[in-house]
Amino acid sequence: MHILHSLLLFLCFSFIHSAHAQNVRVSNFDAFNFGVWVSGGFTADDSTCVFRDDGNPRYRVTATDNSTLTPNEFRLENIPRTVEIPYEVRWRSTTANGGARLTHGVPRNRGRATDVDELCAVGGLTSNLRIRIRRADLQAAPAGNYSAEVRFLIEPR
Repeated sequence: MHILHSLLLFLCFSFIHSAHAQNVRVSNFDAFNFGVWVSGGFTADDSTCVFRDDGNPRYRVTATDNSTLTPNEFRLENIPRTVEIPYEVRWRSTTANGGARLTHGVPRNRGRATDVDELCAVGGLTSNLRIRIRRADLQAAPAGNYSAEVRFLIEPR
């Protein structure tokens, strides 16, 4: 017997600009709609663009989400916020799939922002975001609609 889940993940981004003039821009992010779960796990990758206009490719990325049942953990939650499904967030400083696992609210140093084009139309995309939801966690959850809003803070370092 398969339990059906509808899973949706929204992505939001924030940027910190230092007192001295340097601009950071992130683009090419898409919301993940995992659809209806029947079996297996879910993994989704999104190649993205991180741009800095000061010639320094280094930056920090911090991810959080809007889950409330287990603070400081990445969790999809149902609408009444009574059931949760854990998921992981990964970030890679290249467009290859995968990446380093991010800990909720903990900055992770990254590199390879472009300084050529703020939309990465020249030189290509710079990074990869991966969301992974394990099969065992999906199997353990009751049927329902689950969602989360992931927030990313990208700041110069």
